[in-house]
Amino acid sequence: MRQAAREFDTAEPPLTSTQVKTHEQTDDLFSPVIRGAIREQVDEQSKRIEARMIERKRALAEQKRDERFRMAASAAGLGVFEWEVITRFGVWETLGCTT
Repeated sequence: MRQAAREFDTAEPPLTSTQVKTHEQTDDLFSPVIRGAIREQVDEQSKRIEARMIERKRALAEQKRDERFRMAASAAGLGVFEWEVITRFGVWETLGCTT
């Protein structure tokens, strides 16, 4: 390959057969490595995208659930008490309650 590259660089005018041979050797050497690296990058990106989509779907489902709950509590004239165990902090919301 070095010989083919040297001939490619020093030949005047460049020999077409030498160029083709050099290109084929370079392609044979690097193409599998490049394709493998690209495949790995695509796989990693696909995994990240899939994880983000799953998280987004989960967050949207949670948001919809909370909204339905709040609508039902409001329609029934109930309040909601939320307790954060870690912070030991509670919040009382009156949803649609009239006092």
